[in-house]
Amino acid sequence: MNIEKPNQTQSNVEKSRELISIAKILGQRHWMPATSGNISVRGQQENTILVTASGKNKGALTDDDLLLTDLNGHLLTPDKSKKPSAECQLHCQIYGHLPHIEAVIHTHSEKSTILSRLMPAGSAIELTNYELLKAFPGCSSHLDTQLLACFNNSQNMGELCTHTKKLFEPPNNVLDPESEIPRFLPAYLIKGHGLYTWAPTLSQALIQLEALEQIMACEIQLMCLPNNQSQTQNTQLK
Repeated sequence: MNIEKPNQTQSNVEKSRELISIAKILGQRHWMPATSGNISVRGQQENTILVTASGKNKGALTDDDLLLTDLNGHLLTPDKSKKPSAECQLHCQIYGHLPHIEAVIHTHSEKSTILSRLMPAGSAIELTNYELLKAFPGCSSHLDTQLLACFNNSQNMGELCTHTKKLFEPPNNVLDPESEIPRFLPAYLIKGHGLYTWAPTLSQALIQLEALEQIMACEIQLMCLPNNQSQTQNTQLK
């Protein structure tokens, strides 16, 4: 599958319109229920991001529901009555480690929540023999084996960032956008919480999300087979 490249000339207004449009799609699919989830894109200005405000219905966002922050999550907009999404620090962590990434989507779908509950924290599930793996950069065959990591949840964002930081450090290679076959998918699960995925464009992040939703549904069904016939493998993160 062709991987879309970012449009470096997009204004913040254009980025906001695209984000709101995709958020509406995700809201309609019930992947961001009860004001949960969050989306961000890099801002037009260097070292800034546009991120959804906390407590907003993602299916009915307006321009006022998108906030400009720096890469530490500090609000840069004049209106201080709204605050960025609680998980803004996780978005900033991804942008800080991966300069080529332009968009992050975080959902609370049923499938991502169930699969995360079935996986040990600090582990990664091996995914192979799925045609939809080709939706991800570097994957050219259904026979590629990719890893989807899962981390423990925490209401302390500093603690949660400590968990997820493992994915961006050696020996894990999500850092390398040119890697022929990345070891880890550009995504992770948080137990009982949901899924994060990131990409060079917002539309590519949506494609990855759609592929993962299908793959996760298959994995859950396979895990329910009698006598554990799924042969699903988990590996511990280093």
